[in-house]
Amino acid sequence: MKKITLIICMICAGICFAQVHIGKFSNPDSKWTYGGYAGVGGVLGNNSETSIYIAPRVGYLVDSNLEAGLSGSLNWFSSKYYNASTLGVGPYAN
Repeated sequence: MKKITLIICMICAGICFAQVHIGKFSNPDSKWTYGGYAGVGGVLGNNSETSIYIAPRVGYLVDSNLEAGLSGSLNWFSSKYYNASTLGVGPYAN
């Protein structure tokens, strides 16, 4: 049973972190960029834990080598002993 659970988790992790952007949604002439990541994590057993996170970002290409924008994050964590959530928003330059 542990092997099946491990294989399923590995497949799900590969699917969740695959970020391929191809097709009609990409616009090479636009100066706006967007992206981010999201995920789910957890631990099974006596001290089970669950976590969910999402971090979107939106930016603007100021120059060919400079991008500035705003990013945010939302994290939620729950365990047997406590629950926590965080929210963050801030600027970035890349």
